[in-house]
Amino acid sequence: MNIRKQLDEFKQIVKAPPIRNPREEEFADRSNDDLDMAGLERLFEKIADPIIQEAADKKRKYAYIPIKDLKMSNNKALDAAKELYADKGYPHIMLSGDDIVFRLQGQ
Repeated sequence: MNIRKQLDEFKQIVKAPPIRNPREEEFADRSNDDLDMAGLERLFEKIADPIIQEAADKKRKYAYIPIKDLKMSNNKALDAAKELYADKGYPHIMLSGDDIVFRLQGQ
């Protein structure tokens, strides 16, 4: 009888929906954290440059690059952005939530 009860409890557990990990953000895809400088440059050309260009075309003051699109940790993405863009006329590059924010010069 005790085994039957345990078996019924086990069946109920198996039927239950999976439990969501409340810390899943910590395990997000960060596959691009280890790219070399050439890889970072290609990544930012593909992801960030079109967003920056669109913001400039629309005369916006800021361009917001979603870090999740870069598949990088926040600090590594910010460091890479500063290294790649600081000498290209972007006076301020900063983090805001989960975005890298470029202040566009002259806007």
